[in-house]
Amino acid sequence: MAHPAEFAECAVTGDLTIGIIGLGYVGLPTAIGFHDAGFNVWGVDVSQRTVDMVKAGKNPTGDPDVDDIVPAAGTERWNITDSSAEAVPHCDVILVTVPTPITHDLKPDLSYVAGAGRDVFQAISKGSRTIVVLESTVYPGVTAQTWLPIIEELGLVIGEDLEIAYCPERFNPGDAAHGVRQVARVIGCSNPEVGSALVALYQRLTTEDVRYVGKLEVAEAAKVIENVQRDINIALVNELARIFPALDVDVEDVLSAAATKWNFHR
Repeated sequence: MAHPAEFAECAVTGDLTIGIIGLGYVGLPTAIGFHDAGFNVWGVDVSQRTVDMVKAGKNPTGDPDVDDIVPAAGTERWNITDSSAEAVPHCDVILVTVPTPITHDLKPDLSYVAGAGRDVFQAISKGSRTIVVLESTVYPGVTAQTWLPIIEELGLVIGEDLEIAYCPERFNPGDAAHGVRQVARVIGCSNPEVGSALVALYQRLTTEDVRYVGKLEVAEAAKVIENVQRDINIALVNELARIFPALDVDVEDVLSAAATKWNFHR
């Protein structure tokens, strides 16, 4: 990567190569979005089925909004592989969009984040200052706690060989009004210059606001409370849906009435 200011200039012109690790319901639309914006894209997935389908111009995600937008086989600036080692050396910035499921005992499974990070870091050239961005949903501290020990183990140096950042995915698969190009983004990074450079990059992807919010943990925490608030709202309405019918009161009528107050959000 060039100096962050030069990176930002290249982001504006599309003169960057972007790697996407994980071509699922987040990664594939993201890869397509950056390709449509004029960037050279390398997409990576460990599933050979996924790689074969995307190479053939088919949609492996099950999201119908993606069915007709996967680039056809042989499309320029569109490279798909199952190997991070093949893709990473070509890339100026890597976006990691792997799943973060829970274990059988309801604990976060960060093995995909760690594994994808290791694969990427092992392929980074010394002095390249490649930017690696985690987009997966994680709790505050995960990006640094999971990736920094691997980076140190491999003998890489932040600020010289690579930079790390966090930009949580926010779009709603299957909801065309809130797709990858229609949602605001927040970026956390310990280096403000790199954070600002990434703002310029993501502004090419979305028509909405893109904001550098400070250190990694701020962006990670923002993602968590977004999900928490949504879950609380859903749980509340589910409870109301049980209570009000017993009172012969229509839930929709109640919500519409309450929504006339400025600080009530449906």
